[in-house]
Amino acid sequence: MKILKSLLVFLLIFATMNFSAQNYYDQQWKKIEDNYKKGTYKSNLPIILEIQNQALKDNNAIQIIKSLKAEFSITKQTYDDTKNDENSKFFAKLQSTETKLKGDEKQLFHLLTLEFIKDYYQNNSWKINQKTNIDTSTSLSAEQYLEQIETWSKLDFKNYLSKNYSELEKENSVLKKISMQKYKEIFDESDNLDYFPTLSDWYNYNYIEFLRNQNLFTPNELKVNSIKINSIFDSEIASLSGNSQLYFKHQKINYQCEFNNCKDKFEQLEKLVEDESVKGDYKVLIIDDMIEILEQKQDYKLALTWINDAKEMFPKSKFLNNIKNKENQIKNPQLNIFYENETQSNKPIHIVAEGKNVQQFSLNIYEVKDDTLGFLNYVFDSYKTPLTKNKKSLVRKDEFSLPASSDFKSHKTSLELKALPAGIYLAEYVVGNSVQGNYYFIVSDSKIIFSKKDDSNPKANILKLVNNENGKAFTNENLEIVEYVRGKQIVKHSVKTDASGNFQIPKSENK
Repeated sequence: MKILKSLLVFLLIFATMNFSAQNYYDQQWKKIEDNYKKGTYKSNLPIILEIQNQALKDNNAIQIIKSLKAEFSITKQTYDDTKNDENSKFFAKLQSTETKLKGDEKQLFHLLTLEFIKDYYQNNSWKINQKTNIDTSTSLSAEQYLEQIETWSKLDFKNYLSKNYSELEKENSVLKKISMQKYKEIFDESDNLDYFPTLSDWYNYNYIEFLRNQNLFTPNELKVNSIKINSIFDSEIASLSGNSQLYFKHQKINYQCEFNNCKDKFEQLEKLVEDESVKGDYKVLIIDDMIEILEQKQDYKLALTWINDAKEMFPKSKFLNNIKNKENQIKNPQLNIFYENETQSNKPIHIVAEGKNVQQFSLNIYEVKDDTLGFLNYVFDSYKTPLTKNKKSLVRKDEFSLPASSDFKSHKTSLELKALPAGIYLAEYVVGNSVQGNYYFIVSDSKIIFSKKDDSNPKANILKLVNNENGKAFTNENLEIVEYVRGKQIVKHSVKTDASGNFQIPKSENK
């Protein structure tokens, strides 16, 4: 009885210790997540290194790997490597850490190290590819070689990765026994871990990505690699079921169509969706690909048919959001107006409406009279100074009808806007109760052109005031010139055109 009590006390203490340790890690990762949200990435590095050191003391392999993965992510994005040796230090750390791990974790860590190396090459290929391709691996031990990664040439990366992926392939039977689910917290949601039941599946996916790398392999090598790639795809497809099998089938079609520039990708995807021997809501993502192809062909009716099929077949699928967004994009009204910024007074104004799913719209026309500065701010930065901030008065509201169309495509229609007197105008076009956009235009019988232009000395430019319709000069006309810089009115000048309609902007001490 005393032995039983002692055992229960020991188990309780052990469970409490485990809970306390896990609680520590959870709190630290919560701090890191909060810093990511704030955008303070660099401040996470000390916390990550603290987790790493504690995990090494606790012999917690998952936390060791997770912290190293996070450290690599921050280092490659934000760290200022003034001595050009930080990456070598990191990969040396990976080398020493791997020797401390055992069993399944060691296998996972070795594969992750290859992904770090591949990622490092992708991010630095622009400078790595400039180095002379001399393979230095034969003159160094494996440990020394990895520690000098910042001196590697493209050939070094290619040979190192090829050798290690090939060696891992011999251990596929061992990798198949290692479940990826127990390492889920190490990976992000974007890593598609659900499609890789075992470490073997994840390894094969990454091996395929390596073999199809167009930066590392020549076109002829890629052709040779394609045989191996298709063999790996077939092996995965034969061993998997459900969404995992659908994923690899989908990726195989994508790969082959990219490699061979196939003309029947849509038909291949359609056949895969309609194959009742394979079940899984991953088919929604395949339909998503099909819809993209149909959108490129502007076959929106068939795209909507497939969207409805996806919603009916898999009403509770987590993959439906993107499909629904595409449905909204196809069905929602869209309108854009093409116009001239300058037009003549008291004459009809030509505009072109490009609309989709729009049969009627209105045009609200405002005139700006006493807020020239506000108008100029709107012209230079409509985001900072939107139409709503301008002092203006509504002139009229015009209603327009567009030809009916049920093909969900954009159509252009030429329209006439009734004449307006000279002035500065703002217009917003509205569909239903939603403002689709706005623009400005100036109605005037005159315009200013260059009579003489000097790019090296703008103050020497000579301008001319001419008739908007026939180009004849306006002579002896009084003008008011406003100097405008960075949203501030600097000074007004009164000038007069000469006998040829020419004038110059007076020099100002303001800059």
